[in-house]
Amino acid sequence: MISAGLALGLGGCLHSAPDYPGASGSAIVPAQFADAPCPDFSGTYEGLGQWIAGDGRNRWITRTLFFDYVFPAFIRDEMSNIEKNYIKGGPHRTWVPPDFAEVKTIGERSVKVTLRYGDKPIGSYHSDFSNKKTFVCTNDKLVWGAGDGAVSRSEFGPNTGDRSFAVYKDKNGDLIHERKQQVHMNLAFGIPVGTAKHFAVYRFKKIEK
Repeated sequence: MISAGLALGLGGCLHSAPDYPGASGSAIVPAQFADAPCPDFSGTYEGLGQWIAGDGRNRWITRTLFFDYVFPAFIRDEMSNIEKNYIKGGPHRTWVPPDFAEVKTIGERSVKVTLRYGDKPIGSYHSDFSNKKTFVCTNDKLVWGAGDGAVSRSEFGPNTGDRSFAVYKDKNGDLIHERKQQVHMNLAFGIPVGTAKHFAVYRFKKIEK
């Protein structure tokens, strides 16, 4: 039997509603924002984002974030070329992060991202968020998410999860990227125990030209 205190610590006896647009029970209903304008993300930013808030208790949450995690890639081959052009260095031959990321708006709901080391291009990729059932623009933010498709286990039983993301500019013009994860825990036979929540917020500083 799960004690009342433990159940409360896990977020209650039932799972929290999925935290992304279009999911059953989500607070964000895409149809309500179908005609909402999306933010203009155009600008040049630092290529490595710094963690500025979050719980920091999950492997999914790191202290820095490469810029190509900010916008979802539209064409896989473009990302493959960028990965090939990253410089590898250090004792573990890890990728060296880009110095700069240039974002150009090329459509109402699409951008082109170019990554650079100084004046040397690493590569470009397109990000398209025209699917209004998946990507929602609200309160000067672009938000999206999905079930993560991962099934894991804890000491209680099988877990499922979902993830959500948001991109927006702060008052200084810096680009902010939020990442949230929910892990829905169950006992045997699918009895819900509660939901563990994790989040991280990263800042990519605007580069003045």
